[in-house]
Amino acid sequence: MIKKHTWSLGSKEAKIYLQNLLENIPDAIYFKDLDSRFLLVNNSCMMKHGFPSLKDTIGKTDADVFTKEHAEQALKDEKKILSSGEPIVGIEEAETWPDGSVTWVSTTKMPMRSPDGDVMGTFGVSRDITDKKTAELRAAEFSAEIERLKDAMEADLRMAGQLQKAFFPNSYPTFPLNAEPEDQSVEFSHYTQACGLVGGDLCSIKAISKKEAGIFLCDVMGHGVRAALGTAVVRSLIEEISVLESDPGSFMQHLNQRICPIFRQSEDLMFITALYLIINTETGLVRFASAGHPRPVRYTSKCRLSTSILDPFRSPALALFEDCEFKTVEQQLDPGDVLLMYSDGIYEATNPDQEQFGKARLAENLTNYARQPVRLMLDAIISDLHSFSSSDVFEDDVCLVGMKWKGPAAKA
Repeated sequence: MIKKHTWSLGSKEAKIYLQNLLENIPDAIYFKDLDSRFLLVNNSCMMKHGFPSLKDTIGKTDADVFTKEHAEQALKDEKKILSSGEPIVGIEEAETWPDGSVTWVSTTKMPMRSPDGDVMGTFGVSRDITDKKTAELRAAEFSAEIERLKDAMEADLRMAGQLQKAFFPNSYPTFPLNAEPEDQSVEFSHYTQACGLVGGDLCSIKAISKKEAGIFLCDVMGHGVRAALGTAVVRSLIEEISVLESDPGSFMQHLNQRICPIFRQSEDLMFITALYLIINTETGLVRFASAGHPRPVRYTSKCRLSTSILDPFRSPALALFEDCEFKTVEQQLDPGDVLLMYSDGIYEATNPDQEQFGKARLAENLTNYARQPVRLMLDAIISDLHSFSSSDVFEDDVCLVGMKWKGPAAKA
């Protein structure tokens, strides 16, 4: 049977319990008078403050062990407790020592009352949390540094995205040269959107002679910076090669030979699908070569129908095989015909049910909108694509290039 005891403050047993607590608990325990002088401390507190014995501790204050700034703050807190009678519970505070070191504690301080209930001083418990707080501060520093690096990288990417926009056409060639819009024989437009700050799609529309325009469209494997760097390489090469090769197949073969050694320096597989098309704006003859790229869709004005252009030559993407032949395909356009060139991000866009937009739906869109000006036609297709996917953003880079041949003697 367990014997029940009723303890009193002055009882022998209570003193034994208090002695065991003060001698063994690792937290610093201290009792102070109305002037915040130490009356009693436990062993942990004596060791922490560097006092050799309890006798050397009694009568000392925080000013004897801490820096002036920290001692004054501790005194201010204790005076507030003495005047209000309200405790301070579980605050985390930095302890600054004369040697410049800093430790952290979780501190609870309370008013110490006499048997009559009068405030006769304070007592408190301070638990060392230096390791925990140091880890928290270090984690906060790492987090801030990561955030800084992230912001810097995003700023760099935004700038890279602005620079990459310079790769795309900001104007289109006119045929005949300097002709008014209603008198031009061909109408161009394009649309591009990266799924990130930079992308891997690229298009170019430029005059390569007084009567011919060259249209280049490519999709570098992957997304982001890696793909964007690929477009920068391609852009510099096509500017050089377009003045050397007048045949699309030869152009593509030359481009492939130049790209292969560059891309093979990477340990990871990297390739490019590409399409190069040349139109004779006087005759409407189109010649193109493809390197694994989706075939253009042609809207035939005579029967008002859109279908993919037949390409009997299945050439691989660029940068896969150095010795590879690319064939040139020819098509004769009729006045009013429209060609739509695109990257796979267009037809691979999905709706909430994971159904793809698809090439058939793209051809149907072209039939519906081909009789509009090319700029409005592309806007309408993109609008339908957003409605289909129920999203304002795309999961992949997208690029559309539209071209309408009005005929050798274009009229308003």
